[in-house]
Amino acid sequence: MGLSLRTLFSSLKAETAQTQSRVVGIDIGSSSVKVVELEVSDKAPILRTYGELQLGPYDTKDLGAIVQLPLKKRTEALVDVWRESGVVAKQAVLALPLPSSFVTVISVDLKKGEELATRIPVEARKYIPVPLTEITLDWVELPALPGNNKAETEVLLVALLNEALTESSNLMHQVLPGKEDTELEIFSVIRAVAKKDIKQYACIDIGAQFVRLYVVRDGLLERIHRSMSGGAVITEKIAQMRSLPFAEAEQLKRSQNKPNDVTIDVRQATASTLEATLQEFKRVIDQYEAKHSTTLEAVYLTGGVAQTTSITEYVQELLQRNVEVAEPFSSVAYPAFMQDTLREIGSSFTVSLGAALRQVE
Repeated sequence: MGLSLRTLFSSLKAETAQTQSRVVGIDIGSSSVKVVELEVSDKAPILRTYGELQLGPYDTKDLGAIVQLPLKKRTEALVDVWRESGVVAKQAVLALPLPSSFVTVISVDLKKGEELATRIPVEARKYIPVPLTEITLDWVELPALPGNNKAETEVLLVALLNEALTESSNLMHQVLPGKEDTELEIFSVIRAVAKKDIKQYACIDIGAQFVRLYVVRDGLLERIHRSMSGGAVITEKIAQMRSLPFAEAEQLKRSQNKPNDVTIDVRQATASTLEATLQEFKRVIDQYEAKHSTTLEAVYLTGGVAQTTSITEYVQELLQRNVEVAEPFSSVAYPAFMQDTLREIGSSFTVSLGAALRQVE
């Protein structure tokens, strides 16, 4: 039902001072809940534990299934993974799912003498399909890129539903009263995959329900594009092709076997699910590069589906550029014997690790 490191890290007992210096990042997705606990250090942050539980069984569904759990069940799942992974942190950062927000980059043509801050609420009404009284609005002006000769100013607009903020606060209060923080999962991903020597990159996050493209420059989100054809759809197609239960098809999807008839079916299911989405992502990247006379330095693949057999090669073919699976744990210290494991599963923990790193920074 889940994955934890409580046994492996059982020798790392936390004293009170160590407990205070720890933070846990939390990712409650559409099919699983994940936690990553870090200890703050003068050098690199130290991985202390991590864990994952599938949410399907909490709704009498298969492992890997997409579920919409009520608050009580989500709290139960979080308490369970917290206990099973041996989390002792007194601080937490909860990554809010993208559907609880509206995120977009808009262009604003300011009139002479007009202030951007006064213009934002007016522009926001054009893009946000709910009353401004029901959201918490934030924005940041994006630096101009070479090649952008227009007078327009690009702005990253972020709106969080107040209802989602209240619900997340209620959930965290059950686990860690008064010590919780929240941020949108997009920014957790950006923080986790960032590399100091890479200034411009794209990140393709393939989760169970959604596929997202983020274009990032100097740590700022500059483009976002999304699709609902995620990993659960791939699993359903594999199940149909192989006449298997959903849970068994999910295991096949994640297997790392040598090429055979199974991996051929996995690749076919992946291609039929993601082809249109990846072609649209390619168009977005190409247009961004052409508009700003620039070239992205890297494309990272992350999310649970990044572990699927041969998916990296397939994405490279569609995008016609080099693609690598993100290794978010490369930014933290951990026991040497865990290196292969963390490389293999790291893409699944991008959000929870990135959330924990928020407090470390």
